[in-house]
Amino acid sequence: MMSVPGLFMGVEPGTFDLPHPCIHVSAIRIVHRVLTRAFEILRDRGAPLGDALEDDITDALLGVIENNVRQTGSVRGFDDRTFDRVDRHVQVTSVDGRSRTTPDLVFRLSRDGTDLRVLSTQDGLFIECKPVDESHPAWSDYCAEGLLRFVHGRYAWAMQDVMMVGYARGGRTLMGTLGRALKDHVTELQVSRSLERVPGPQDLHRSVHTRPFPWPEGKGPATAITVYHAWYDCDP
Repeated sequence: MMSVPGLFMGVEPGTFDLPHPCIHVSAIRIVHRVLTRAFEILRDRGAPLGDALEDDITDALLGVIENNVRQTGSVRGFDDRTFDRVDRHVQVTSVDGRSRTTPDLVFRLSRDGTDLRVLSTQDGLFIECKPVDESHPAWSDYCAEGLLRFVHGRYAWAMQDVMMVGYARGGRTLMGTLGRALKDHVTELQVSRSLERVPGPQDLHRSVHTRPFPWPEGKGPATAITVYHAWYDCDP
């Protein structure tokens, strides 16, 4: 395997650790609250979520997150002490160095004052957003074109925690619709721990998946990845 960080990222071998530290569930909950608040604002503005394309919804979310939620401080904990900027379609290199892809959103983590040896281009809460409706089945779109990118190391390969966001329409539900897809495709999705609700007041779930690739620079086999799932009602 090619020495990806040294060749493509301008990083000297031995100057970083893998995996990057886990993202605490409290930070995941903050992001979930941020997204929930952003959807509330879009609905209040009359955004046509039922008919909008995936990219249009995600673009609108980013605008509301950075220009409203962050500026007003309406979500406690979403500040510069915890999160840096939110990136949209930033290009990152896959673990094998053979492709460059663009995750939908990346909530960059504030690492000031720490001695962590991380790859900053690969550090953050990576989020993939997918519609789930009659035209976008959970398996073929949400899982095969979304979740598997994390499993196969297309991006977030240095991280241990990521998020999938579903734009649910037509009465699709997370536990029902996604639960069936994960159960029917356990092997393809490398499911090691099935879908479960995260304890707490929010409707947040997670699953755990093994990753079948080695990390670069001889740092051993990749650890499993925890995928947090948050679905938002986009019916008209």
